[in-house]
Amino acid sequence: MTRVANISSFSRGSLSTCYLTDASCVELSSVLQVSQTLKELFVFTHALGDTRVQHLCEGLWHRKGTVENLVLWTCNLTGECCQDLCNALYTDEQLRDLDHSDNALGDEGMQVVCEGLKQPSCKLQTLCIDMDYLHKETFRKMEALKVSKPGII
Repeated sequence: MTRVANISSFSRGSLSTCYLTDASCVELSSVLQVSQTLKELFVFTHALGDTRVQHLCEGLWHRKGTVENLVLWTCNLTGECCQDLCNALYTDEQLRDLDHSDNALGDEGMQVVCEGLKQPSCKLQTLCIDMDYLHKETFRKMEALKVSKPGII
């Protein structure tokens, strides 16, 4: 049994400083689809990238998952993965906290995420991002979002 499969029976999983291949991300997606206990997933400090995070998001949006807290720190993500993250935001009604700090999602990516946050089915309560690299217009949109979803950012 791999390290990825081992997390399926725990309430908290952490995959840090390990190299996740495409195959292990597909496996992680399967774990997310069937796990009844996993509430928190921490993935950080490795080159996950946009394609691999797509697999992870597929695991979140294929069923009503149990993951409430998803942390994707320093995973080499760009704006390309934001539509997948957005889909996960409004299809996974359990997801409450998303932290994708230290990733270069950019203005376009964050605008896509904002659209997902506006969806009535999005239950996210906390979003952690790096706002230092956003232009003023994107920053204003994020601030406007706080009116409808206080405390989200």
